Amino acid sequence: MHMKTIRCFSLGLLCTAALALPASLVAQSDAELLEAARSTLRTDRRAAVEGAMQFTEAEAKAFWPLYDAYRAEMDKAGTKIKDLIISYSQAYPDITTDNAKNGLKQILDLEKQIATIRAKHFVKIGKALPPVKALRFAQVDMRLDITNRLAIASQIPLVPIEGKIALKSSTDTYGSGATPGMVSVTTIELEAVVLSIDRADRSVTLLGKDGIKETITVSDDVTNFDQVKVGDKVLMVLSDSLVVQLGDSVPGARPDEVVKLAPVGAKPGGVIANTVEIRATIIAIDVAKRTVTLRGEDGMEKASPVRSDVDLAKVKVGDKVLVRKTEAVALRITPGS
Repeated sequence: MHMKTIRCFSLGLLCTAALALPASLVAQSDAELLEAARSTLRTDRRAAVEGAMQFTEAEAKAFWPLYDAYRAEMDKAGTKIKDLIISYSQAYPDITTDNAKNGLKQILDLEKQIATIRAKHFVKIGKALPPVKALRFAQVDMRLDITNRLAIASQIPLVPIEGKIALKSSTDTYGSGATPGMVSVTTIELEAVVLSIDRADRSVTLLGKDGIKETITVSDDVTNFDQVKVGDKVLMVLSDSLVVQLGDSVPGARPDEVVKLAPVGAKPGGVIANTVEIRATIIAIDVAKRTVTLRGEDGMEKASPVRSDVDLAKVKVGDKVLVRKTEAVALRITPGS
């Protein structure tokens, strides 16, 4: 997994520099790939400084030797950062306690080293340039550092920890047409990668995009569990739709249960959907509160709010109301890249 992490990081840096890697780099080692990214950033950084500073000839003559010395020391720290990234990517996602302690120590040591280098060279540059120009360079330099650090941070995955994988949820509500009513659809998605499998306990540890690990127990009802492999990608979508409309019928699927599972020998997956209908009669209308009281076929009564865009003048006691609720679960497991 570490080669993929390195390439994503390097490509992210190059995109930040607005350049692309030659195709020949795809086959290069982790270290070579990172070094190519660093080389591109060095060139772009120098050009950015030159464009932002607009030195006079005398200022340029005094500044660039000091800048080269400054960046040479920073590059040594950059090499340590590169080595740290490679070490992290080789261990990921199995970051041990020792990995974590060592990584944190190295980060703190590097931060101190970078701060020391910057302070030492900024003093020298401050003596060689007018104060306003020296301050402007400090601003430009730190802005470039922030940009590059953001590029790095966005490409390196967080250390996995145990927890609950975040679900992506969305709800859309809209009118159902000319007839007063409502359609509401809620969708919940889970995307993860299989991190480990305990076949004896029928448990799977998933790793979400947010770096959260969650272990789930797989029911005996799930077929083809033996086909699941470490690295497989999991996508589960839960959909809950609700249609409320005046009348005795609503276009669409009839009340039913649909089960479509993957064939034996394939990756687990499929779709399970269930649709139910509830019929009721309006027995009271409160225009001021914008509610209607419904009585179901079982005799139970319930007051329900009415959306603001529904014209209650067109609704009367005795009107029939149909509620259709559909719940569906779709699961797809695909081999990891």
